[in-house]
Amino acid sequence: MTARTLGILIAAAGVACLAGAARAQNSWRFVARDLSEQVGELTTLEGGVVSFIDEHGRSQQRPVTDFVVAVHELAPAERAPRELPWITRQLDRFSPGVREDELEDIKAFVGRLELTDGQVWVGTPLSASGQSVSWFVEDALVLSVGLEQIVSAELYGPLGPITRSNWNTVGDLVALRNGDVLDGFVDSIDEQVRVEAGDEVISMPLDRVAGVLLANRTEAPEGMVVRTTGGSVITVDDVRFSLTGEMTAVLDHQGDTSEITLPGQRVRSVLFAPNAVASLAKIEPAEVSSPDAAVRGRGLETEADPGVGFDSIALRGPVVVRWSFARPASRFAATVTLPPAMWAWGDCEIVVSTADGREVLRERLWAERPSVEINVPLAGLPGLSVEIASGRGGSVQDRVVLTRPVVSW
Repeated sequence: MTARTLGILIAAAGVACLAGAARAQNSWRFVARDLSEQVGELTTLEGGVVSFIDEHGRSQQRPVTDFVVAVHELAPAERAPRELPWITRQLDRFSPGVREDELEDIKAFVGRLELTDGQVWVGTPLSASGQSVSWFVEDALVLSVGLEQIVSAELYGPLGPITRSNWNTVGDLVALRNGDVLDGFVDSIDEQVRVEAGDEVISMPLDRVAGVLLANRTEAPEGMVVRTTGGSVITVDDVRFSLTGEMTAVLDHQGDTSEITLPGQRVRSVLFAPNAVASLAKIEPAEVSSPDAAVRGRGLETEADPGVGFDSIALRGPVVVRWSFARPASRFAATVTLPPAMWAWGDCEIVVSTADGREVLRERLWAERPSVEINVPLAGLPGLSVEIASGRGGSVQDRVVLTRPVVSW
């Protein structure tokens, strides 16, 4: 073999490896209306049609309405904290009259802005003008939002453990950078944050405030939902993927239409039909019963799913958990796993029943078969129950995890 031939073979192998890696990075899991799943390489999404190459190498074109969600299989690692020189150069364009040295801390801080419709904008706060805040979202788009649409905003620092659930108040909260918390009503945010606390009005410089939690009423999202690797959750009217792998989403925010364009590798998932499915972990159980008082008292343990928002549920057996829904349910799907740490003694059964008590699934989990895929009908009834029943070894290590448990309507 000549050196030239060897070089050609090495180059060809390198190209093949790069092509294979590119295909792997473009692998998506498409979840249909019946909650069945199909893995494929996304080609384009345009005009309401998804084009992809399935696992058998066949090219397919399907209407978006066939699917409830598309999940990126190999999302990259989270981005490291970054400097934003582009903002430094363009600061006057977005915030006329604000000196650069006044926003020195903001430029270096990447925060979260959570809205009443469930959106989360991860980016950099640019300015505040009394009743609204401007945010540079995902290094790609500047948006302004009124205070009445904000649930929480990290302005000059993280809110940390301060949440609505662990702070007993019906008013707004202002978290200061020194760790203090004010309780009252946030009247306005600009160079000063003004808070009405009883009969007193307190003003403080904006750069002393880490963030705010506002007592605004939340609502269900309308439209498609895009999740990014940076942590943003963005409601959009339309979404497109080009042959070059870029995603362009159309936002209708407060009557103004904008577009945001991101590399496909920064997109975790696209939820096409948020009103057609629900995360079981976010529905409060109607009943948790167990002969073990410790199990009853512990309640459900959940773990956030940044990919699509269908949080995991951990169950310790023996236990029966019953959910009641406000509307008829069509199907229930999840991946149920006995974690490796439970393999020594864990041996249990998972039983799924419809709201009228009819059993639709019973599967044994143990070390030799630690995982089961569930996709069962719920007969159009408004509820379901999940039981973890002890197996041959009793209840020792009977702990299972339901990954992405989802109900369709």
